[in-house]
Amino acid sequence: DLLFWLCVKSGAKNIVDIGVGHSTTSFALAAKRNGGRLFSTDIGTQYDLDVKECYDIWDHMLGHDSVEVGKLYNVAERGYIDFLYLDTSHTYEQTLKELEIWMPHMKLGGWFVLHDVNSCMSTVFRAVSDYIIKVNDVNIEYHHYPYAYGFGILIRRK
Repeated sequence: DLLFWLCVKSGAKNIVDIGVGHSTTSFALAAKRNGGRLFSTDIGTQYDLDVKECYDIWDHMLGHDSVEVGKLYNVAERGYIDFLYLDTSHTYEQTLKELEIWMPHMKLGGWFVLHDVNSCMSTVFRAVSDYIIKVNDVNIEYHHYPYAYGFGILIRRK
């Protein structure tokens, strides 16, 4: 799984998964392998990891909006995020709010990965573009990969 290997090879220890699904197990396995932790949130209320031995490193807040959870995310308690995966509603407004709320929690050099950028050009890709223009930060890199409906990766440098 591409996401598993991106986390493993980057050495990500503090992984956040917004929009719990099939990828959550990959993130849990990567966090376990890297000696880290996984935090997940989803508006849905139920999800079980396929890999029971990862439950000890998995924290989650299910049944809550990701923007509200982002406002509550405590960097002093949980640490800055090494790798964040966003795969939620894919609406323009929600994606833009998620970028605004979650990006300040990213570690310098951390990866903020968005899914379905190609298949949602008028919503997800537009939100990413507008966010970059809005913050006007020359230290934000954007990389676009067309695989699996498209991945957008934001990396905040110095």
